Amino acid sequence: MSERIKKLRDWGCDINGAFERFLNDQELYNECLLMFVDDDNIKELEKHINDENQQVPFILVHTLKGVSGNLGITPLYKSLVVLCESLRNNKYDKNSDEYNKVDKNLKKFLEIMK
Repeated sequence: MSERIKKLRDWGCDINGAFERFLNDQELYNECLLMFVDDDNIKELEKHINDENQQVPFILVHTLKGVSGNLGITPLYKSLVVLCESLRNNKYDKNSDEYNKVDKNLKKFLEIMK
């Protein structure tokens, strides 16, 4: 097991579930993790999270939620679920810490992936 996978598991990621979805192909899983690091949706979310119209942030968060869930990045996924539901129901408060939790988890994920 790679050091990266160990760090993700120690952080609380569902590595076993992700490996099942990737048919235990660790090379493919690692490639997808690296692709997620470069996902433009992450950068776009930072730009649009405080837009008046919440449709764009919702689509970005929903996409990131799906990808992080499939990759088993559980801490990030859980924070995205909360933010996604707030945006879906037009209850996102720009002063809340929902996005800060997502941002914190994104930073932790990116740190592990270095």
